[in-house]
Amino acid sequence: MSIVYDYDVAPEHDHLVELFERGNTLALESLTPEASSIIDAFPFGKCLPEWFPGAVLRRKADLSKHCAMQMIEEPFEYATKREAMGSSTSAMALDLLRATKDVDDPSQLQLSKDTCVTAFVGLPHATTDDDNYEGFFIPKGSTLVANIWAIYHNGYAYPEPDVFKPERFFVGGKLRGDKSTESLAFGFGRRACPGHYNADNSVWIAIVLILCALKIAKARGEQGEELDFEPTFSYGVTTSPDPFPCSITLRLNVDIHKLSTADSSPPFE
Repeated sequence: MSIVYDYDVAPEHDHLVELFERGNTLALESLTPEASSIIDAFPFGKCLPEWFPGAVLRRKADLSKHCAMQMIEEPFEYATKREAMGSSTSAMALDLLRATKDVDDPSQLQLSKDTCVTAFVGLPHATTDDDNYEGFFIPKGSTLVANIWAIYHNGYAYPEPDVFKPERFFVGGKLRGDKSTESLAFGFGRRACPGHYNADNSVWIAIVLILCALKIAKARGEQGEELDFEPTFSYGVTTSPDPFPCSITLRLNVDIHKLSTADSSPPFE
């Protein structure tokens, strides 16, 4: 929010953060294989009015669309006010406003708004013209979805893809650094997520600080025995592990308030 809109997030109950969370939740709840199957089987479901009994998907879709519009408009409006007040900060939205300040074209303003929220990590796209790909004819207006799951489960590139084997990405103790380690979840080509590097670096910082400050282990029972469990996952546009038992304790002799100034050799065990 700061990098894109020059917006400082409140510590709790921030309006814009809650707006984005609500919009993302609605989208992930609606964009599921089950929902797609229902609409494919009964396409008239898209035309049902909101008040119609059982039109849950339609109501969720309309609410999700409303949130999406708010996600585009509200933070950009905040940035516009910041620019009008003479802010000297360099932020994505402010830079776009300055670049198009003398352009008398409403579509350019809308393009700037859309660019600020574009993060379409592999989501569906549409063809703008007829195309042929390896013998397949793809008509104009076709919806195309990159099968990222299949790419990451390619047994040739990733032997035993269903097994947790982080060592597959290392050679001689060093990260391979080839395309096998790239994250395709951020999309492809010129439509790839512009926040790719920021997201990668933020996750890396979080991982390092968590491992440095905390011990993460299996949960233990009343007799001190380790508790095994069978992991389960949620499915949809994205997949994530369901809640599971674990033990998280603070490492000894680690001052979490000084981690930002620690040297490059944190006390890992």
